[in-house]
Amino acid sequence: ENHMKSLSVSGDNPIIKIEKYYEMEEVLDELYQISNCTTEQPRCKQMELIYRFFSLLWRKEQKSKSHDIADSAKKIIDYNFDRDITIKKVADTMHLDAAYLTRKFTEKYAVAPKEYLLEKRTELAKRLLAQTDATVAEIAGSVGYDDPLYFSRIFKRKEGVSPLAYRKQFK
Repeated sequence: ENHMKSLSVSGDNPIIKIEKYYEMEEVLDELYQISNCTTEQPRCKQMELIYRFFSLLWRKEQKSKSHDIADSAKKIIDYNFDRDITIKKVADTMHLDAAYLTRKFTEKYAVAPKEYLLEKRTELAKRLLAQTDATVAEIAGSVGYDDPLYFSRIFKRKEGVSPLAYRKQFK
């Protein structure tokens, strides 16, 4: 018990979190019930139950990996959105196909990673426009766009007004 505490493992913080624990509990209960039998038939049943147990674990691991992929991609975007990154570059960094990354990200966050990146950039641009006197070109560079005209088009499409018109609302 002390060893488990030293590893920070407890009922509230298990090694593996299982959403449908009752499936595993049923398998383990059944396995326990036949564990003392010595005939061949229960041994086959034991093997079946062991395979089912590991199958349930594997399914949980696969779901966990999908969320890890989405979480990792989100962190990469969060830390680099102000640079010249694309979802393709994020996927390449993670050694994944961009379509696969997009699917996993969208499954977890209910928004495509490209849209998430655009939102992060737009929110920072809005703050900079409202709170600084930086030029549109400087702000474009600060939020990851090399081309200020492209930034202005994207901003207007997202916000409905040009960056300068947005700024005028705060002056």
